[in-house]
Amino acid sequence: MLKVFAVAAVLALGSAHRCIAQQTPTTPAAQQQSQAPVDPAALAAAHRLMTSAHMNDAMNAMVQAMIPQMIQSMGRRQGLTQSQMTLVSTVVREEMIADTPRLIDMMAQLYATRLSAADLNAAADFYETDAGKHFIAAQGQMSAEGMAIGRAWGQQMVPRVVARIEAEVRTPGGTQP
Repeated sequence: MLKVFAVAAVLALGSAHRCIAQQTPTTPAAQQQSQAPVDPAALAAAHRLMTSAHMNDAMNAMVQAMIPQMIQSMGRRQGLTQSQMTLVSTVVREEMIADTPRLIDMMAQLYATRLSAADLNAAADFYETDAGKHFIAAQGQMSAEGMAIGRAWGQQMVPRVVARIEAEVRTPGGTQP
């Protein structure tokens, strides 16, 4: 049972680490900007954008799609039984979905520190148009198809990347592993 908890902890910390790494300012200017007070109008506009863009639904769909694959992969490496993987998957999914509003609040803070209230409201305005609503409605299917395109692209790239690495290694003075 300890393995189940270990997998859940690794999954949660790994996901959090990736999110934090993506949001952590790396330049002094970015650090100053992240410490600056957030304009209440920009924060309200960022929340409006999150709502207009159906960010909650998008996050929950991402969790639903991502978690089972991650748990299966990690669970096999950890030697978990199918019932243990099911338990971990269920708990992680439920906890992440329950905490999505807090994630959206954090994302709104980020948007409000990087974009003006006018820009955020303009983006929200788009999502409230018929075109924006169609865009949102198509996102799930486009994401699924985009993942398939990305996998196919990656598979097509592998032979070229391998050939280039092999050529580089064989070249006198080339990069050696």
